[in-house]
Amino acid sequence: MNVSCKEQSAQQVCKKENFNDKQVDVIQYAMDHGIEDEHLFLLLNEDMLPEQMKRVLYGLMYGLDPDDVKLYAQTDMSVEAMDQIRFALMKEDERHLIGLLLQKGLDVEQMIQIRKGNRLPYQYVELYAEPFYDVEQMREIRSGFEHGLSFQQVCLYCDARFSSEKMYYIRRGFEYGVDFHTAMEYAQPDLPAESIYHAVQKEKRRSSMKRREAIQCCMVW
Repeated sequence: MNVSCKEQSAQQVCKKENFNDKQVDVIQYAMDHGIEDEHLFLLLNEDMLPEQMKRVLYGLMYGLDPDDVKLYAQTDMSVEAMDQIRFALMKEDERHLIGLLLQKGLDVEQMIQIRKGNRLPYQYVELYAEPFYDVEQMREIRSGFEHGLSFQQVCLYCDARFSSEKMYYIRRGFEYGVDFHTAMEYAQPDLPAESIYHAVQKEKRRSSMKRREAIQCCMVW
């Protein structure tokens, strides 16, 4: 007759493995709080740090599907990264981003930028959810979409060769009303940030002048 884990202590369950005391404590807590035997195996990994085991336990106790918890129950994932995956799984409007969050090479701050794009169309988030963009570059690309720029406009500066500062100036240019073809002239990765800044300011002044002239014409009529 099989004996369930509930009828044993964590020490008995773990006796054949090399679990340390802190790991045993987490397993015992899981058993005491009703984690089912068939789900307990997610914790029974002696290579998993106690804090990693806790993240697995938090997911199970919250009610996440064990198959979802498996996604982040990985010994090579940092505790902070596990938290980001778990938080996204717990929010219905972020679950579609899990595949992007599970990419290798992302740090926690990059994962946060991806999660912040949860209200954008998936293809927009996919555009900047790449490990080769730093956090500030990701923020500039996301901000472009959030400020109403078109996919084509954002794609013009969605290039890792642009620093976040250059991306900012190009984005602001579009927000000032610079047309796409004009922006193409100064949106060059090899141009210094200062040159892009001055080009944008020049176009901003030109646009302002045109608006003033249009207003004056209306007043005359």
